[in-house]
Amino acid sequence: MELAHRDDRCRLLGYSAYAHIPWLLKPLVPSAPGTPESGYNKLHAQCRNPVERCLSVMKSRWRCLCPPLHYHPEKAGKIFNACAVLHYLLLEERVAVPVDYEVFTNPPEDDDIVDPMLPAHLRQEADANRAYLIDHAHWYENRHNHLLFV
Repeated sequence: MELAHRDDRCRLLGYSAYAHIPWLLKPLVPSAPGTPESGYNKLHAQCRNPVERCLSVMKSRWRCLCPPLHYHPEKAGKIFNACAVLHYLLLEERVAVPVDYEVFTNPPEDDDIVDPMLPAHLRQEADANRAYLIDHAHWYENRHNHLLFV
């Protein structure tokens, strides 16, 4: 993931319990309502929630996707891709999705974890990335609210 971040500026969405690294977007805990940080958290949740719901449905239909995955990440990715294709084909054929999937709820957020083994320059890059995104989220929220009430 680090290589993809360097080459293409790719990022992952994650929970606050993960280490603070440049290629992982985490919510800020805590954040007061109406602050730029809460706007960032709101956009983060809007992006993460559909993914979590999709994963819940996929895990319900394909139990092999449930943790723990006992495969190398590359093979696990291929298994997930195959399940996604089969899932899409079943949806095309209007085969019902199992109803026993877990409804996603936001998990309790832990305080930011600082990995003592993480080099300082990566923590600084992660801080700068998040500050930029918080400012962008705050601008977006203000612009969106302004357009709604004009």
